Amino acid sequence: MNKKQEELLTILIAEDDYINVEDITNRLKCSERTIRNYTKYINNWLNTFSNIYITRKSNLGIKLIDEKKEKNILNQKLRMEIKRVNSNIHTQIEILNLLLISNKTKVTISDICNVLYINKNIAREEINKLANNLKEYNLDLTIKKNSGIVISGDEKNIRIMLVDHICKYIEKFRLNMEDLDIFHIVDIVVSKNIMNMIEEKLNFRFTDTSFRQLMVFFIINIIRIRQGNLLPLSEEYNYDKDNNIIEIIEEIDCKLNTNLAISLNKSEKIFLVSLIYSMNKEGIDKDRLYIDKETEYYTKNIIYLVSKESGINFYEDVLLYDQLAFHINTTLNQLKNNVNIKNPILEEIKGKYYFLFNIVLDVIKNNKYKNITEDEVGYITLYFQVSLERRSRKREDIKRISIVCPHSFGVSTLLKVKIEKRFPNLTIVETIREEDLNNNKFNENIDFLVALRDYINIDIPTFITTPLFTKEDENKLTDFISNIKVKETSYNVLNKLMISDYFIQEIDFDDIFEAIKYLATSLHKKHYVKQEYIQSIIDREKICPTCIGNGILLPHGDIKFVKQSIFCFARLKKPIQLENGQVISIIIMLPYKNDDREEFRELFKEIDLLIDDNEMIKQLNGCNIKDIKHILI
Repeated sequence: MNKKQEELLTILIAEDDYINVEDITNRLKCSERTIRNYTKYINNWLNTFSNIYITRKSNLGIKLIDEKKEKNILNQKLRMEIKRVNSNIHTQIEILNLLLISNKTKVTISDICNVLYINKNIAREEINKLANNLKEYNLDLTIKKNSGIVISGDEKNIRIMLVDHICKYIEKFRLNMEDLDIFHIVDIVVSKNIMNMIEEKLNFRFTDTSFRQLMVFFIINIIRIRQGNLLPLSEEYNYDKDNNIIEIIEEIDCKLNTNLAISLNKSEKIFLVSLIYSMNKEGIDKDRLYIDKETEYYTKNIIYLVSKESGINFYEDVLLYDQLAFHINTTLNQLKNNVNIKNPILEEIKGKYYFLFNIVLDVIKNNKYKNITEDEVGYITLYFQVSLERRSRKREDIKRISIVCPHSFGVSTLLKVKIEKRFPNLTIVETIREEDLNNNKFNENIDFLVALRDYINIDIPTFITTPLFTKEDENKLTDFISNIKVKETSYNVLNKLMISDYFIQEIDFDDIFEAIKYLATSLHKKHYVKQEYIQSIIDREKICPTCIGNGILLPHGDIKFVKQSIFCFARLKKPIQLENGQVISIIIMLPYKNDDREEFRELFKEIDLLIDDNEMIKQLNGCNIKDIKHILI
């Protein structure tokens, strides 16, 4: 729906009587024929979720008919539609559609203006934003006099970029594939049938996120092949490890040829194999998992190094090895095939599990696979967090529940282990995908569902949680099952490590890096850290901002430059907004030595509680700075 259509619908919602068409054409500055076309489009849109429709009577005009009083639903839908259409990602999708997906041979700035209803200056700004974005994929956007606007680069990178943007768009606005005007319904149906066939033939399930990503890849591949944009010839891919894969690829080729008159060449077949191997799957039985020597070595090595760096004995957890090897097998396939799969909850993982995330990141970047992306580091971190949660869990089965999780196997497993640990009175019957839920392929003999969002057509009580199941989620679930327990929170370690009032202060800076440099320099002056620590903490923060939530920043430098462990607390007189949009009011700096890791793990647990303790954060931001230690007792 474009802006003029939104405006027309807004006018009709506000008016209870018929509106003269001439009045509307004057207000929208368009023709009567355009109003008729808009009306037809809006009625089709309304028909997808309500009984409301626009009617027209000669001599009277047009009117919104709402016999079942559904205008509230319409208002909500329209607000979401306006938010979607006015978003930056929607603008980029529309431009990418013109340049790479539609059959338009030449695209000019005027074309973009007409589609987005913007002037040329704004259109150039949007093009520049997209050009900067494309550099991440080694793609160039140029404006040529005779050719118009052109995106150039490796064809595989073009497809990966398109899939990343479209999946981000789908995730942000919870769209169905059929909601995307850029895709033809036949391409969608054929691709979905292929996806179901792959799962059936290989006898496993993709995660919801991977199912969606791979399906978008299929559709984009179809579109690009149809346009004649083929992948260049490449070396033969070795996929003998799975005897079914050759047969499956040939069946895919047959289906595409029969239904869409498209044939796959050798390079396209190799690319499809690499995509299937590179997607995250739900847990596979150990006996069915092929682990080569490289994967086995790397998995054991990363467990050993994370154990060494964290001081936590992970290498005795056999289940951790099995689950992590399964994921690393997929990760290494991604590296070999240059397929980067985005992690939709990366920022939440980096914020919630900063201690483990940064240890895993350091271990990976300092060893063989330096090119593993932060998206994958986030997933790997979750497996170690699952292991931590599993160490102390207890179970006493009373209520039966199922978990619906559209993200990776690691996310659903972490959610499962956390709930089992904190609610021993719950039995988790199964974890299911949204796809299974929508098709009624789940165990209905349960007391309630735990999900990341509500499902209108499911007549089972549903508890809504966030993917990482925070303290707030735990409290809400306690209320949900009518078993309220009040847990007191204290910050004993936090208070103990505030050695000197010199490191509890209020500071006034406009630039976050100047604030960090000032605090690190203070630590150096008091001989808690070496001078090199100052630059190391700034360099790390520029690469990976450590916003952990609730306005708290937790920057840290290289531990080899730490002379003595210390806790440094600073409150900003004026909050600072970072480039990622987050606003920081408190900076906590925690240089620590290897010898003190046990105590600092306890400290990180307290900080984890602090993030979710809204009342405490309110006190820390509003009190006299001299009272900080007293408040934390």
